[in-house]
Amino acid sequence: MNRRGVREGLVGLLILVGLGIFVGLFLWLSGGLNQGGYRFSVSFRDANGLSVGAPVRLRGVRIGQVETVVPKTTNVQTRVLIDREGVIIPKSSDFTISTSGLIGETFIEIFPSQTANPPEIETAQLIERCQQPGNASVSQVICPDAKVSGRSLPRFQELVLTVDRLAQSLDEQFFRDFQTTARKFGSTADDLGVLARKVSKTTDVLTVTVQKAGDDIDSLGKVARSLDKTVTDLDVVLVENRRAINTTLANLEVASGDFQAVSTQLRASLREQDLTQLIKNANEAVFNVRQLTTVLADPGTVDSLRETIDSARTTLNNVQKVTADVEELTGDAKFRQNLRRLIDGLGNLVSDGSGNSAVQPAVFTPAQPPLVPATDN
Repeated sequence: MNRRGVREGLVGLLILVGLGIFVGLFLWLSGGLNQGGYRFSVSFRDANGLSVGAPVRLRGVRIGQVETVVPKTTNVQTRVLIDREGVIIPKSSDFTISTSGLIGETFIEIFPSQTANPPEIETAQLIERCQQPGNASVSQVICPDAKVSGRSLPRFQELVLTVDRLAQSLDEQFFRDFQTTARKFGSTADDLGVLARKVSKTTDVLTVTVQKAGDDIDSLGKVARSLDKTVTDLDVVLVENRRAINTTLANLEVASGDFQAVSTQLRASLREQDLTQLIKNANEAVFNVRQLTTVLADPGTVDSLRETIDSARTTLNNVQKVTADVEELTGDAKFRQNLRRLIDGLGNLVSDGSGNSAVQPAVFTPAQPPLVPATDN
């Protein structure tokens, strides 16, 4: 009998120990054994599948759990337990309902702000200071029984509803307007293509014009170089023949002296009046010849002649430029021919006027035929 009672006592004791282990495990899993820490409330717009016993994490580290989830008309009230020792949460923290993966568990994630600087104290000290009214050291942290607001991330169903509402708001008129805009855009693109082709053609024409202008400039350069060479050759000829010109003028002066001697011999055979007129004309001729000799022998005359030639070259260049401008403006060959005739006519008119206005040298006309010397019979 004693053995049986001992066995039954051992069985009952084992049952009681098993019940105690089970209750302790349940309390440990539910957080009932942990009397440390503190609790506060967090309100969310949507629980998003959050349930009692869900973990509470601070930057990915578990610091507590959800004790209650109470749905209301405007929001969902949850009460959380922070059972990790020495965890102080700033008021500026962000409370978010997150999910581990697509089908993982739902939990509350806490993200403190970067500028938060909570005091490093124990949980018991936090509870004690929060019970003291007006304590500034805990004014920026969450105290026990505090109420804060959190946010829940959008769910897939909400995204679907949002897309559906957007599709309903886009009526048939919107699509017609969109098609009209697309057609106008295509027409604008075609117009831009036509404009690009016109610009390309204009660029080609400008290129050809520039090439022609370059050829004309080269031709003008060649003409200018030829004229410069002609002027240089003329200058060389004048320099080389200066001695010959001086010799010719000296011969003319000798001839004038001989003519004066002849006039002296003829004085006896002419009348005094005719002889006086003849001598006067001869003296004027000699004076004119000497003056011409002096002018031509002067180096300044050669310089003046060179300047005259340079002026003529400049005038020729200007005439060529004017002719080129007229040709560019009109492009009419008949107009150029008439203009050339007009310039030639003006040149002839100036030449005729100059010839008529020149001073005619005095010519001696004898009153009677010159005497012929008598021959011996």
